[in-house]
Amino acid sequence: YVGLGLLAQPYALQRGGWVVLVFMGLCGLMCAYTGKLVVKCFANMDMTEYMSRGGATWSNLADYLIGPYGQAVVTLLTVTEFFGAGCMAMLMTWRNVAALVPGAEMKWIA
Repeated sequence: YVGLGLLAQPYALQRGGWVVLVFMGLCGLMCAYTGKLVVKCFANMDMTEYMSRGGATWSNLADYLIGPYGQAVVTLLTVTEFFGAGCMAMLMTWRNVAALVPGAEMKWIA
């Protein structure tokens, strides 16, 4: 998904002008800052407790910071994100197949 974001940046700059460039820079700085915060959180985590449960994962970090309810929320959001990504990949694949083979009926493609 990083590739799609990189491909969309010139279009966003063309549509929004120089003001968008400032906002994109601010978004980059915010992403760098939050990334450093996540690394610090993982560094402060007691790994001996979590090694039997998969090590340094997002759900274990949420359990360390918020508790079991936070772990359940992060796990649910992660599963939802993966499910949505799989659906989007299937949609894009079948739309491209239908565009590449325009004369074929869908019952032969799907």
